[in-house]
Parts: sequence; C-alpha cells; structure tokens
Amino acid sequence: MLFLIWIYRVHRNLPALGVVRPRYSPGWAVGWFFVPIMNLVRPYDVLGELWKDSNPDVGMSDAYFKQHPHSTRQYSSKTSLIGLWWGCWVASAVANRVYVMLLSQPGENQLQAGSLTGMISDGLSMLGAAFAFLIVKEIDARQEEKHRRLIIDHGVQERGAAHSAQ
Repeated sequence: MLFLIWIYRVHRNLPALGVVRPRYSPGWAVGWFFVPIMNLVRPYDVLGELWKDSNPDVGMSDAYFKQHPHSTRQYSSKTSLIGLWWGCWVASAVANRVYVMLLSQPGENQLQAGSLTGMISDGLSMLGAAFAFLIVKEIDARQEEKHRRLIIDHGVQERGAAHSAQ
C-alpha cells in the first residue's frame, strides 16, 4: 500500500519537474495495479516512465550545462532494477498461485511441495521488495536532483535575460 501511495505522489511531481504530458495520470499510475491482465504489463511501464521522466539531465537549458559542466553526471534513462523488481513480483505471484493449488489437494507430497513453493514465493517477494526499495531510493534521488537543477537553471536563465536586456 505504501508503495502505491509513493507511486501516486512521485507521478504527481512530474509536472513540477517539467514533464508536460506524462503518459499516465497519478491515478492511473496506481490504478493499473488493479486492472486484470493489464496489471501484468502496465506497472512495469509506469515505473519505467517514472525513471525516464525523473532524469535530471533532461530539460535543462544549454546555459545550465555551460555554467555547471563539472557538477553533472550522466543519468541513465533506463535501469535493470525495474525489470528485476517486476520479474520477482510476477514470479512470486505465479509461485503463490501454485502454492495455493498444491495446498488445496490432499496428500503428503502436495503438502511438502506446497510448503516449498510457499517459501519460494515468499523469498521472491522479499527480493522484489528489496528491488522496490532501491527503485524508490533512486527515483527519489533523481527527482530531488532534477528539482535542484531546475531551480538553478531558472536562476541562470533569469540572469541571462537580465544581462541581455542591458
């Protein structure tokens, strides 16, 4: 639940970071997690969009990069973290489905197999949660850096406009 609240909030930040028309609204960024079939694809797209649109290197003026050539680093527009998180999330859901199916059938072998499958599902969930934590940390850092740069860039552009007017 907290992860979905975070997704809503960081999507709501995108217009303030200069993203004119995000692909998804904050409501749909969260809503896709609940739409059957689409919840197998769209949440991956939602986080990919967040990663890309939170890139601090995008949207800065040339004047900013001229005045701050050493303070910038290259930010990637893609990351494998999202694929790893998504893979764990889907694999955990599949393993959990198998777990429930095995436990619903009688027999000691099904119980043992179900128990093992349940542990695999839980392990994948924990691994996915660790990847989600890293994604949250990185996207937050990217948005904070982009916001910082936009403030500096705004000042650079104002000084440039004032200097040109004189």
